[in-house]
Amino acid sequence: MFAPKEIIDYLESILGIYLSDIRHKERSAFILADNLVEISCKTRIVERNGKWKGETFYEILKEAKVPNKLRERIIRRHRIRNDMQHIKLSITVDNQDCA
Repeated sequence: MFAPKEIIDYLESILGIYLSDIRHKERSAFILADNLVEISCKTRIVERNGKWKGETFYEILKEAKVPNKLRERIIRRHRIRNDMQHIKLSITVDNQDCA
């Protein structure tokens, strides 16, 4: 399966953080993985249409034609990420959630 180099590089960065021995690596990898989903969806849209009109994360998922069941899981994790970054700064994730 083909993936643009930028996406592969981003994924390698996330794995590097996750497999490192730093504090809060799971939290960092979880947040970056959410960003990777958004970048991947935007890339897919651009490859199909040449542009995208969606402004919100939810519109991007819909326009990228992510299947409903997967979209629900992505949205649930996106909300956790938003809580971690904007509402509850002390919240974190464990290895199982991150993986």
